[in-house]
Amino acid sequence: MIKIFIAIISLSLLYIANEYLHRKWKVKTYYTRKLVHVMSGIGAIVFSFILDKNEFLLSTAFFVVLFSFLFKLKVLRSVRTEGTIGEILYPIQSHYLTDKVYLFPEY
Repeated sequence: MIKIFIAIISLSLLYIANEYLHRKWKVKTYYTRKLVHVMSGIGAIVFSFILDKNEFLLSTAFFVVLFSFLFKLKVLRSVRTEGTIGEILYPIQSHYLTDKVYLFPEY
C-alpha cells in the first residue's frame, strides 16, 4: 500500500511543480503540457515495474477521479488547452491499457 502512496505523491508533485512553472515563471502551456506528458509517461513506466496490476490500476483510477474533479474546477491551467479533455483521457487510457496488457501479456 505504501508503494501506491509513493506513486500518487510522486506524480502529484510533478503536476504541482508543473503548475508552479506555468503560473510563477509564465512558461507557456504548450511546453508545460509536453513536459508533463513526458514525465508522467516515464513515471507510469517506472511504476508499472514497481506496482502490481491492482496497485497500478488503483493509482490510475485515483488520477481519473482527481483529474475529473480538477477539470470541473478548471484548476490545471498548465496542461489545459481550450476544447480538450486530455488531462482526463491520459489516466483513462493508462488504466485501460494496463488492464489489457496484464490480461493479455502476449500483446
